[in-house]
Amino acid sequence: MKTFFITILRHAYKKLIRFYGYTSTGYWRFFLAQMGHEVTIYPGCIFADAKDVRLGHHVFIHSGAHFYAAGSKITIGNYVLI
Repeated sequence: MKTFFITILRHAYKKLIRFYGYTSTGYWRFFLAQMGHEVTIYPGCIFADAKDVRLGHHVFIHSGAHFYAAGSKITIGNYVLI
């Protein structure tokens, strides 16, 4: 019985983490210059001058990443994990 509850908790935790990733990605989609498909950006990422950042397809950015364009352009290609 104990393993059943642990399995349910793990499943719920994974769903919650995916939900947070989807909401953060949806937020940044409005501010970045370009975003490919299948991009996941976790909460806690900072994009200073987000209008100068371009993301390719299948990009995963975990929380705690900071991007500062400082007047230049940042381009992250396809299939990148940060």
